[in-house]
Amino acid sequence: MFNRITIVAAAAVLGVMSAPALATQRSVEVSIADLNLSGEAVRATLETRLARALRKACGARPSARDLSGVSGYRTCQERARESYRDQVRVAVDIAVKANRVAVLTK
Repeated sequence: MFNRITIVAAAAVLGVMSAPALATQRSVEVSIADLNLSGEAVRATLETRLARALRKACGARPSARDLSGVSGYRTCQERARESYRDQVRVAVDIAVKANRVAVLTK
C-alpha cells in the first residue's frame, strides 16, 4: 500500500552576479496514508497537497520580468509533475480496486 508520494524536482539556484544557474535536485514527500483515494473529493485534497509540495520543491514563482527564472520554474514544475504522475495513478488504482473488493465482500 502506498503511504506517500515523492516529488523530485530540479530547481534552478541562481549564483552571485552573472554566474550560470546551477540545478539542484530536491525531493518532497507527500503523505497519503490518511486519504482514501477511491473518492473524488479526497483526490481534490491530494491535488492541494501536491500543489503545496510543488511550491516547496520548485520555490516561489519568479517575477514575470525574469524570463529565464520563469522558464526554469516552469521546467521544474513540469518535471516534478512527471515524477509523481505515475505514483498518483498507481495509488488511486490500488485504492479503487481495494474499495471494490471491500464492497464485494460485504
